[in-house]
Amino acid sequence: KRNLFGRVKSLVVPDVPSLLTQLTEINDKVKELALLDFPATRIFVTFETEAAQRQILTHLSVGSKAVKRNNVLKMDNPHHLFRTKLVLDVKEADEPSTIRWH
Repeated sequence: KRNLFGRVKSLVVPDVPSLLTQLTEINDKVKELALLDFPATRIFVTFETEAAQRQILTHLSVGSKAVKRNNVLKMDNPHHLFRTKLVLDVKEADEPSTIRWH
């Protein structure tokens, strides 16, 4: 038999079978969502060093007209194109504290 604390706790904290059921339902929902396609509008990349960040920004940065027109000839290296055909709009990100995370 449970003592008083055990009985009160059982009223507040769910038991293991109900927690397992909740976990299974959440996992099923995650699997469903993983099958959907969500368009990405912004991607954030982190670097080990500032030098690596500068190197990437130097190689991938092109003018805004080249990005809007997808002018692949403005890229020095064709391997820097996204999916071998798209010019990316690459720029240094704002500080994390100024970004509205959803």
